[in-house]
Amino acid sequence: MSYIESTCKEIDNFKVIRYSENESINLILSAYNAKASEREIHIEFIVSAADFSRFSIPDLCSLLSNVLENAINACVKKADNEKRFIKLRLYNKKNKLCMEVQNSYSTEPVFDKGLPVSKDKEYGMGIKSMVYIVEKYQGIYQFTAREGIFTFQAAM
Repeated sequence: MSYIESTCKEIDNFKVIRYSENESINLILSAYNAKASEREIHIEFIVSAADFSRFSIPDLCSLLSNVLENAINACVKKADNEKRFIKLRLYNKKNKLCMEVQNSYSTEPVFDKGLPVSKDKEYGMGIKSMVYIVEKYQGIYQFTAREGIFTFQAAM
């Protein structure tokens, strides 16, 4: 409940930017845009996907929230503010909703069976939630890290 309350307070404190026809997605992206800007992270959201009707909006918002929260957490660990970035593309291809999120990082991620893992016991549920949502819609996903850029891709 405290997380929901703090999220609602954050939503009240920023301007909603129109990225798509879906207001819930606009709210989530606007909130994370504001959060990233506060932390001096360059952010770019490109949303060309238009039809979200076959998805539960709470599922999509949870997926976006988890991936963007993870990206922000990775970026803030970089000392050089100039090179902190997050780029999200949300688009349709061959009747699939596709998502690609890239972010900078400084500490090389550790992977186990293709999934990034954290040594911190407080973290890790976000990745599991992301995987669950993608698989719920018979989708595929991939996590990669190369040359200081972490990438999450999914197609559902």
